[in-house]
Amino acid sequence: MATLDDVRRVLADLPGVTEIENGWGALCWRTKAGQIAWVRAANQSDLDQLAELGQAWPDGTVIAVRVASLDERAALIDEDPDVFFTIPHFRSWPSALLVLDRIDPERLEEVLLDGWILRVPKRVSKAWLSEHGFDE
Repeated sequence: MATLDDVRRVLADLPGVTEIENGWGALCWRTKAGQIAWVRAANQSDLDQLAELGQAWPDGTVIAVRVASLDERAALIDEDPDVFFTIPHFRSWPSALLVLDRIDPERLEEVLLDGWILRVPKRVSKAWLSEHGFDE
């Protein structure tokens, strides 16, 4: 299954992406327009809120990925609830959480590319996708 090395491999090749350490000391990949993906560890508030819902934070490395909408996040979770999830903190934020060691590297690449497309100018994404044989 996927690893942080897979995240780095996919995002390192995309125009405008920078890997940084965010304010919480976690790895983050972003463009000038904002974050695409970031490592998301649970804090005590997350754990408490999930416990109230009868849920638990999953084992393994979790990353948050920017998605187009709350509906898209819901579709990802419905499609593969063992991989994708959300937490109350993200209630109104268009991002999905995913467990890296539960996702296929090819599927991870799709999700990361979708997040990147949201954060770069259309001409940049269109040129890169065309150059690399992807359909828009």
